[in-house]
Amino acid sequence: MNPDDNWRKVRGLVQDALDLSASDLPAFLASACDSEDLRRKVESLLAAERAAGDFLELPAWGEAWEGGTSPRVGCYRLLRELGRGGMSTVYLARRDDDVFDKRVAIKVLRADGQKDNLLRRFHNERRILANLDHPHIARLLDGGRTANGRPYFVMEYVEGEPIDVYCDRRHLETEERIKLFRRVCAAVQYAHQNLVIHRDLKPSNVLVTGDGTPKLLDFGIAKLLDPHPADGMRIDSTQTWHRVLTPQYASPEQVRGEAITTTSDVYSLGVMLYALLSGRLPYRFESRTAVEIERLICEQEPPWPSSGGGDLDHIVMKALRKEPASRYPTVDQMTADLRRFLDRSPVAARQGNRLYHAGKFLRRHRLGVAVAAAFSLVLIGFAATTAMQSRRIAEERDRARQERNSAVLERQRSEQVSDFLVELFELSDPGKALGRSISARELLDRGAARIQDELRDQPRLQADLMRTMGGVYDGLGLYDEADNLLRQALESQRRTFGSEHLEVARTLYDLAGVQLSKGAHETAEELSREALNLRRVLLPAEHPELARTLTQLGSVHRLQGDYEAAERLLRDALRMLRMVPDGEREDVATGLHALAYVLFLRGDYEESEDHYRQALTLSREIFGDGHPRMAPILNDFALLLARIRRFEEASEIQRATLEIYDRHFGDEHPDAVTLENNLAGTLVELGRYQEAERLAQSSLALNRKLRGEDHFTSASTLLTLARIRFLRGELDEAESHYRRSFEVVRRQLGDRHPHSGHPLLWLGRVELARGRPSKAEPFLRQALEIWRATLPEGHLFLARVEGALGVCHAARGEDAPQARALLETSHRRLAAEIGEEAEFTRWVRGHLDRLHP
Repeated sequence: MNPDDNWRKVRGLVQDALDLSASDLPAFLASACDSEDLRRKVESLLAAERAAGDFLELPAWGEAWEGGTSPRVGCYRLLRELGRGGMSTVYLARRDDDVFDKRVAIKVLRADGQKDNLLRRFHNERRILANLDHPHIARLLDGGRTANGRPYFVMEYVEGEPIDVYCDRRHLETEERIKLFRRVCAAVQYAHQNLVIHRDLKPSNVLVTGDGTPKLLDFGIAKLLDPHPADGMRIDSTQTWHRVLTPQYASPEQVRGEAITTTSDVYSLGVMLYALLSGRLPYRFESRTAVEIERLICEQEPPWPSSGGGDLDHIVMKALRKEPASRYPTVDQMTADLRRFLDRSPVAARQGNRLYHAGKFLRRHRLGVAVAAAFSLVLIGFAATTAMQSRRIAEERDRARQERNSAVLERQRSEQVSDFLVELFELSDPGKALGRSISARELLDRGAARIQDELRDQPRLQADLMRTMGGVYDGLGLYDEADNLLRQALESQRRTFGSEHLEVARTLYDLAGVQLSKGAHETAEELSREALNLRRVLLPAEHPELARTLTQLGSVHRLQGDYEAAERLLRDALRMLRMVPDGEREDVATGLHALAYVLFLRGDYEESEDHYRQALTLSREIFGDGHPRMAPILNDFALLLARIRRFEEASEIQRATLEIYDRHFGDEHPDAVTLENNLAGTLVELGRYQEAERLAQSSLALNRKLRGEDHFTSASTLLTLARIRFLRGELDEAESHYRRSFEVVRRQLGDRHPHSGHPLLWLGRVELARGRPSKAEPFLRQALEIWRATLPEGHLFLARVEGALGVCHAARGEDAPQARALLETSHRRLAAEIGEEAEFTRWVRGHLDRLHP
């Protein structure tokens, strides 16, 4: 070999080895080094590289650490080193720029890593991470260059254990391990859908956090797929002579340096699952040469994970097949088989398995099989199969008859539904409508009447159509009509199926949603719990319908003011949904949105924003921009932006959301009430009082028209109008609106609901503005009591009311130390949460300044 080529080979191996953990290094060297001389050179240079790496890092940041200060990268302060490889060093860091206080992991290209191939790999990893947004993939947060020009990127910091360590330390049972593993599979499948192959799947690259959430890491050697090749999605093998891989988990085609496809990751997942279930790897690599390792992976069949040869063994062994075409074609199909195993259903891996292994046996023992086959056929061929075949034929005949009868019934039912809908929509034909324009509402009303009159002798079909049309009425904001149809459907289903049936549970769930929209929260909770109890009895654990009901119940608790219970239920629902890779993505988006809103209410603005962005990304993939299903998420996200004083951005989103509703539903949908009021509130903060007042008045009038005088959403609009009056100095009018707002909340939600604290706080501020601290204090103490009972410690609203109490003490000229303590604490928290320029912060700061000598 040319000396230059030999040197490049050694250097390439060293760079790859530096990326590996200590446990992976021996197998890598055994696989990659085809001679002892080469291995000695690599090991020698590897030791020198590690030492040089330490030396090269110190001039940049080592002196700062030795001097007792933490070096910085952008707005991040480095805390300690987490690990290093041939390409980069990873640090634990904290963002501390007074915007957010959050720990992150920062990956910095090493000082000696500015080589073309390493730089390409570094930028490739950053580009891949930027396009991946999944709850089980460590996310890219930021990026840039250090002061001395070295590129870096900032990732979500995952504090956890490798998945195998996590499972063993907690002694997880087989089913628990499978459920956790399926969530990892969901992340890999998501990467594949985004044209990314990981290529280095192994336990050390899957960390599990304390709450059981797996996170997929390290896309440093991942590759992008070509979505348009002639023979399906694939990537070319590495162009350099050496191969970047971890031998214990590498597929045969990776070891041979052949083209890589998504089935290569399926193989690596199979190895991981094998190890998680059996506690050992499929092959033992110790003291083997590179040639022997390649032969093991590419030719030798591994032992079965267990001695039983059960369904789970078949699933693992299908993933580990040598030929890519014989494995599961996608990760989703592998996880679907795992779900079947958990559900005690037949698994696909069993199908064709005997033929596969028979083919393998024939290729290895052609001569012996040929001789034995003739003798065996004479002795046992006919007699041993006749009875079995007869039994199987009878079973298949019975099953086919049942399926045929079921299909006929379902086809008849579908035809009935189709005929009914065709006749219904023919009413809009000008020839049959006699020149009149038939509105969507009139069409619905006629359909509802026909369902009730014409389908009495077909209760199942009647109930199905009632439930469907009830959902349409609900979507249009016609809640009374929806309530009526759904209650009739429920009654019919209970007569037809009995009380314990899935169709009954589904209608209970829909009816609970209507009650939420109507503001009947207690009824909604009762119906949601009834639906949940039924689904727990009738469905397997962690079924998407169970998670959907938990999400609904969490929203009920949110509206009732029990934010802690709401958060707990919503996190449980999301956990269940994410453990089902082939579950409904719409449910995941709904769950993310619901949890984001509760986190917003509890004052966790950073995590709330993170969940909102996940919900928006997923919803855009499902529905596209401008779809009405996007509007509620955008509306609530804008509330968060306004809370953290990003008012211009919030107002733009709110206007766009109003346009969506106007385009799809017209300007008299109940949700438009909320949208108008939210925009009005943002405009108040921007100083646009006239436009804000016009919108708030329109919102209040429309709400009263659609929902009546006392609907709880009117309380928010009254608060907006009161704030406009207060900021203009019109204190009597402000007080009137605040009192009316409090009365609405008290009647509809109770006087201990978190919403009741807002008018009380501002009634206190009105009295302080009038110079009457003694009258202000009872309002403020009542608000403080409510919020201390319902909100987490350190919440923004607590800081506001404590600041107002500090003003009370100062205005009364008593207990100056306590007044100063309340004002200082309030000011510090308000400045951190909403900034020095916020009106409430400036008000508290002004009174604090007056106390100082």
